[in-house]
Amino acid sequence: MLLSHVSKHPVGCVIKITDDFLNLEKGTIYMGSNRHIQGSHAMVIVGYGEDNGINYWIVMNSWGEEWGDEGYCRICRDSSLPPGEKSILTRFSYPVLDD
Repeated sequence: MLLSHVSKHPVGCVIKITDDFLNLEKGTIYMGSNRHIQGSHAMVIVGYGEDNGINYWIVMNSWGEEWGDEGYCRICRDSSLPPGEKSILTRFSYPVLDD
């Protein structure tokens, strides 16, 4: 269901962040971590893709272009950690237009 919404418009999400997420390197697909959770952070899912068999979400952050890949990151969307990597699928929001 989330994939369908992301294909039409950006979707807001809240994720749990860890210290390795804070220092995410350019070009990395974030696969999760067992490191200490630093807190939660609101971001925007703006797309999705696949790289070498790994499906991922494209997520826009508000920390500026110096973070991640010019302010964006890729988070694995086929996670073995239910309900999705870093709890990205537990809290999301998107606009609903009345006809």
